[in-house]
Amino acid sequence: MQIALNDNKAHCTHGGTSGTSTLDSAADYLMWADTTRWREMGTGDYGPMRAMMLGRLNFAGPKLEAMSNMGPFESFLLLVGKVPGDWEVCP
Repeated sequence: MQIALNDNKAHCTHGGTSGTSTLDSAADYLMWADTTRWREMGTGDYGPMRAMMLGRLNFAGPKLEAMSNMGPFESFLLLVGKVPGDWEVCP
């Protein structure tokens, strides 16, 4: 997902697959899930670590690096989950 400021509001400008063809295997990672799963993580139904264990959040990249950032990532998802918006409008 890519988000940009438009009229002093955050707007989704792209949702879907990453525009990057290759990841930097030392630092980059890619996570993907169905919209329903992102919503569940954003409302606190479960965190990203549990979602990965249940196969609801897919992952590619350095696992140790990602695991060290799982707490801040979960906090980010919970913060985003509190922001009102329309899940159907992201291109």
